[in-house]
Amino acid sequence: MDRLFDVAIIGSGIVGCAVFRECVLAGLSAVLIERGPDILDGASKANSAILHTGFDSKPNSLEHRLIQDGHRAYHAIHERLGLSLLRTGATLVAWNDTDLARLDSIAETAQINGVPPERLSADAIRATEPQLATSARGGLFIRDESLIDPWSAPLAYARQGIANGGVVLRNTNITGGTSDKGFWALQTSGAPIHARTTINCAGLQGDVVEAIARPRPFPIARRRGQFLVSTKVRMI
Repeated sequence: MDRLFDVAIIGSGIVGCAVFRECVLAGLSAVLIERGPDILDGASKANSAILHTGFDSKPNSLEHRLIQDGHRAYHAIHERLGLSLLRTGATLVAWNDTDLARLDSIAETAQINGVPPERLSADAIRATEPQLATSARGGLFIRDESLIDPWSAPLAYARQGIANGGVVLRNTNITGGTSDKGFWALQTSGAPIHARTTINCAGLQGDVVEAIARPRPFPIARRRGQFLVSTKVRMI
């Protein structure tokens, strides 16, 4: 593309889409670049859908600040963007003596983080979660934890960015890049892209993208997680 963008964002997972939206709404010309056929083609399509409070993150850390900023931002925008928010709360369950001994420390961290939990006995957990295994020894209830739709949020972010002048390129793989005098020239599987700033939001491929223009500061150790989904189905 011959156009010079203020910012090029590589990767259209939930982080890339959110950054794209913020840049466009801040008045910057932005392009969101995705190597897959559509947005959310990587790990973001299989996340846990939890809108996390950061109750257990390290106090005063960058991670904690970003989690809480994101939590507040979603609550501020979800209604006007038509995004789901299911205020479920969350129960952290202790299954053995080791887990039980850690609850006080986790509760203390949560208190420092401004997310005071409710301590639950084994009987209280069984009363509130009767389908839970009877081996539960106790737990913490975190009231402000919620669930969202992991698809509609980043889709809304991308669409709002496009509606305000942003550009989304799919099926576009970054193959190389150079920075000179404050400008980036990105080689792609399509036309070259030029931008004043490039933001790497490539997720699990972040180190691969980083290595295109400079030595990787650290490798990303990729691993597979696993979710077990239980659904009650009435057979007719």
